[in-house]
Amino acid sequence: RLDPLALYRLYPCFGAPLFSQLAQGADREYASKPSRNSPMIYLNDHLDLLDVEHALSLLSEQRRQQALAFKHDLGRRTCVAAYLLLCEGLQREFGIMEPPVFSYGEHGKPFIVGHPDICFNMSHCREAAICVIDSRPVGVDIESMRGYREALVRHTMSDDELLQIGQSANPELE
Repeated sequence: RLDPLALYRLYPCFGAPLFSQLAQGADREYASKPSRNSPMIYLNDHLDLLDVEHALSLLSEQRRQQALAFKHDLGRRTCVAAYLLLCEGLQREFGIMEPPVFSYGEHGKPFIVGHPDICFNMSHCREAAICVIDSRPVGVDIESMRGYREALVRHTMSDDELLQIGQSANPELE
């Protein structure tokens, strides 16, 4: 189980008809909503409850083809879940009911056709999918927690970061 509140300022809103169709009892709603100046972050950490076959019928043809291109169920499931979070956010925040279609900028960043003023980013890992939506460029990343590997830490961290980790009471979480 992820503890996303430790990593992200979350304002997800689950429970709309879209999600209740896909995962009975899996959704929860967070009551607080930000001002319109804050990004909205939507999280689904109940990927195992997602009815992928039904969800595929809710996707744009473009995203359905992307999802079906995954060889394994997990890739298909996370691709679908991230997109549905974007759909949920677009419905709640902007009243956009049609599934978004993407075009891609020169560096490969997707944008929503017909809505260049809406910025978003999606990420997923084995346990969850996340999406952030705002009127400004935004980014989000979510990763699976893995075991602490000293060799990897020494390879990827700066000297200052290594010092901070070494002084930590719990370096696995640092």
